[in-house]
Amino acid sequence: MHDIHLVKAIADLAIFIEFSDDAVLDEDSGVEALEQLTTELALMETAAKEALANQLEALAPSYEDPLLRAFVASLPDALGLDED
Repeated sequence: MHDIHLVKAIADLAIFIEFSDDAVLDEDSGVEALEQLTTELALMETAAKEALANQLEALAPSYEDPLLRAFVASLPDALGLDED
């Protein structure tokens, strides 16, 4: 199990990258950053990926904005944590 603060930091970073305006973050740079995050997370052991996926899904309801809630709930799939 991962520290919930680490899980929230991953979720918040993904939210920032995904929802930042182009004036704040170049779209290509954002895509590259998410790809790098996905690549790094893919190196985790299967059990750790499953635990992180479960914690992201459990964290999602804590976001008040329905758009952010849905986005965080979709992160396990988007970050490749459901693949093996």
